[in-house]
Amino acid sequence: MLLVAGAAGTFLFLHLLHWKQLQGTDEVALSVSTVEGDRAILELLLHREENGEDERDNRCPIYTYFETFAQWQPQEDQMELIRIWMRSWYSGGFRPIILLRKDAEGHPSFVEFSNKVATFPTTNPPEYELACYIRWLAFAQAGGGTFIDYDILPLSRFRLPEKAAGCGRKGSALVSYERYVPMLVHANVTGVERMINLMLHHEVCPSIFILLQTYSLVLYIKFDPVNDVVKGRPLLSDMRIMRLPDSLRYFEVIAPPPDDIVVHFSTYHLAIGRAGQRGLSKFQWANSLRALHVANTRNIILHVPLELKLKGLLGFPECPMTAQDQDDILPPPHEQNPNGKAMLFPGGLHCGVSLREGFELRSKKKEEGIDDEVHILVLHRRSSCLGAARLLQRYGERALPVLLGDWESSKLLLEFSFGMIFEEEPKYQVTAPGSCPLYDHFSKMLQRRTRLPRQTASQIIGG
Repeated sequence: MLLVAGAAGTFLFLHLLHWKQLQGTDEVALSVSTVEGDRAILELLLHREENGEDERDNRCPIYTYFETFAQWQPQEDQMELIRIWMRSWYSGGFRPIILLRKDAEGHPSFVEFSNKVATFPTTNPPEYELACYIRWLAFAQAGGGTFIDYDILPLSRFRLPEKAAGCGRKGSALVSYERYVPMLVHANVTGVERMINLMLHHEVCPSIFILLQTYSLVLYIKFDPVNDVVKGRPLLSDMRIMRLPDSLRYFEVIAPPPDDIVVHFSTYHLAIGRAGQRGLSKFQWANSLRALHVANTRNIILHVPLELKLKGLLGFPECPMTAQDQDDILPPPHEQNPNGKAMLFPGGLHCGVSLREGFELRSKKKEEGIDDEVHILVLHRRSSCLGAARLLQRYGERALPVLLGDWESSKLLLEFSFGMIFEEEPKYQVTAPGSCPLYDHFSKMLQRRTRLPRQTASQIIGG
């Protein structure tokens, strides 16, 4: 028999007492919070999170390859785009991993392969084209799995197909999707090496510039979508090689993921769509669409202390949402599809972001069936926080502590939870004196919640 004494005994007693209080009431608003009761809840939750299983074990790794190219697109936009790629796929339940040139250089065929692909014709900057080829060497060195270009983002829950068993490493050798070869690939090591071998032994035939392929007519010429002109020079790329009939026979090509699950923010679509006409960068376009989609499909409640006046919604889209807001960022394929807008915004003009004063815990009976709610607890050291611990206990991972005194960590938690970038620090005003005696406990909880996001973000300088 284990005897619990001292501080531990007090902690257990207070927790059990507080739990009994919660179990014995069914009012719309519960008002039994005490500082000691909330402290007991927080200490129990911190203990559970500290001794829980490593979250990384439950997440499939997904890979992309990243280098910066000043000549290809603004470097700042590339960095922002890779940041939202990491956050959006993490929020979808994956563990994003960014492969770099040093990973490719570790492949035994790096020198031979690099020299060969450098001879292929291109109108793109040579360093950009080389990176498009050697990324597959880096993917092979990682052991295969799932590879996704960093301008392809999820909106809804993306699920790996049955053919991509073991996170893609134990399934079919090469699996891709119509329209996404090879931008979204599941492959084991054998499959990746097969792709590398196809490129390594590809022979250019300069006299043949037009090839009729299984899924598209591919021109070995550079098309400039901005000016709608053809430069008339030969062009070869890893995508064109992979889409040749002789290459496609090695792939299991399956139906593409629905357009409401994955969106390709391509340079071409940016150039011809409304987002480009408005002068948005790829990152701004992707982040705006992610943000509006989150607000349209989720119910997000911002709990704000009575003594604090928050300006705006922390960076979430302002409500109400308008049809123009949605139209301005629709990708061209969705704009051309009669059902495209409804696929991206199934809630119509619904905007599910709202403010709620205080940390009142509604009864389960009152909120029964509301499983999509996310509760954001806006905390400040000089404002009251009584009741916030019970919201954390009730809603678990769907309750997010946001500390205005530690916006860097809070921002990281929000971004990896919602898969979007919160660009500006929130503005607020403390209107009356107050205090949060458990602020340091919430700070510990925030640090625990951001351990894996922080490790993920550290892959790229600046996170």
